[in-house]
Amino acid sequence: MKPLRSLLVLASLTAWQHLAAQPAAPAPVSAADSAVAPAVTPAEFTASNLGMGPTIAADATVTKVQGGFTFTEGTTTDAKTGDVYFVDQNNNRIHKWSAADNKVSLFLEPTGYSNGQYFDAKGNLIACADEKNELWSITPDGKHTVLITSAGYEGKPLDGPNDVWVRPDGGLYITDPIYRRNWWDPSVTRPSQSIRSVYYLGPDRKELKRVAADFQMPNGIIGTPDGKTLYVADMNARKTYGFDIQPDGSLTNRHLVANYGSDGMTLDNQGNLYVTTGLGGGFGGARGGRGGAPGAGGPGGQPPAGAAPRAGGPGAAAPGGAAVAAAPGVATPPPGVAGAVPPVPGGAPGAGGRGGGRGPGGPGSSGVVIVDTKTGKLVGFITVPEQPANLAFGGKNHDTLIMTARTSLYSIPTKVKGANPAK
Repeated sequence: MKPLRSLLVLASLTAWQHLAAQPAAPAPVSAADSAVAPAVTPAEFTASNLGMGPTIAADATVTKVQGGFTFTEGTTTDAKTGDVYFVDQNNNRIHKWSAADNKVSLFLEPTGYSNGQYFDAKGNLIACADEKNELWSITPDGKHTVLITSAGYEGKPLDGPNDVWVRPDGGLYITDPIYRRNWWDPSVTRPSQSIRSVYYLGPDRKELKRVAADFQMPNGIIGTPDGKTLYVADMNARKTYGFDIQPDGSLTNRHLVANYGSDGMTLDNQGNLYVTTGLGGGFGGARGGRGGAPGAGGPGGQPPAGAAPRAGGPGAAAPGGAAVAAAPGVATPPPGVAGAVPPVPGGAPGAGGRGGGRGPGGPGSSGVVIVDTKTGKLVGFITVPEQPANLAFGGKNHDTLIMTARTSLYSIPTKVKGANPAK
C-alpha cells in the first residue's frame, strides 16, 4: 500500500502545484458594475495604440530626473509656478521639482510620513499624513494644520488616507485603503474601519462623510477641473470608476471607466486619464508589488520605514483568488512589437504586495496607461524603467508629465497640458 499511497500523494501534490500556477480569475463583478458596459481592457492594445499615443510626440523619451530615493509618491503641481511636489515617504520628506531648472530640492522634513498630496486654490499643500492617519494642510512656509485627526470617522482612525483630490470649492475627497506601516502605533487596532471607502470633507471642515464604498482597495483619485466628475481607482479589483459629484459632496452614477487599477492618476486638458499600472491590468512590472507584512486585511503595505522596495511576498488572498507576487520584468519591448508588450494574465492580490502584484509583470509592462474618458478607448502606453506610483503635469506650461517611480523621479514632454492645477 505504501507505493500506492506515495503515488496518490505525488499526484495530489502535482495537481495542487498545477492549480496554484494558474492565474486566478479576475475579481467577481459586483452589483455596482452589472449595469455598465465593458470598459477598456489590456486586450485592446493593438499595433495602432501600442506606442505613446496621440498626446505624446513619437520621438519623446522618458528621462530620469533624479534617483536615490527610497519610495517616491504623491506628485502634485503648484499651479502658479508649475513646480511639482512629491514625497519620499519612507524618509519622511517632501521634495520639490523646479520647473525653472529641472532640479530637485527638499521642501519639508518631517512630514508625518505623507503620501498622496494635492494643492488647494489658496496654495496650501493638502497631504495624507500617514504616521497618525491624519490629513494635513501645509502652508508654503512648511507649517501645518491637521484637517482630519486620528479620531477619523465615527471616532475610529482611518486606516491610512492614501490619496486626495481638492474640488474647486475646497471640498476634499480621500481614499482610505490599508497598507501596514512600521511607523504606526501598534496599540491601535487594525483595520479600524470595517470597509474600504472614499471620504469627503466639506469646505467648512466640519464633518467627514463616507461617500463611496464597495471597493477592494481604493487608491488613486482625481477629479475634473469643473468639479463635476470624480475618478477612483480600485487597485486590487483592477478597475477605475467614475462618479458624478453632487453639491453636498455625495457621489452618484458610479460607472466603470477602465479595467485597470492604479496607485495614482492624473488628467490632461483633452479629457485623457493617465493611470499608473502595468499592461497586465495591474501592478506588475519592473519591480513587482510592494512588499509588506501579511494580514493587513487585503494587500500588504509599502516597505517599512527605511527599507528598500521589495517584491510582494506571501499573504492571505483578497477576494478574487490566491496571493501572488509580481514577477520582475525589464522595460524593453518583446520581439516584433514596438513600444509595449502583450497583455499578461492577472492574478488576485495577496496580503504581501500592494495591488498584490496584480498578475505577473512582463518585459516592458511597467508604465502609464492613457485612456480617453470621452470614448472609453485606450489610446497609449508610456513605458517607464521603474513602475510609476503617481504622476502630475508640471512645467511652466503644465505640459511635462512628472512621474514618481519607486526610487526615482522621471519626466516626459507632452503635446497636451494638465487639466487639474488649482487656479
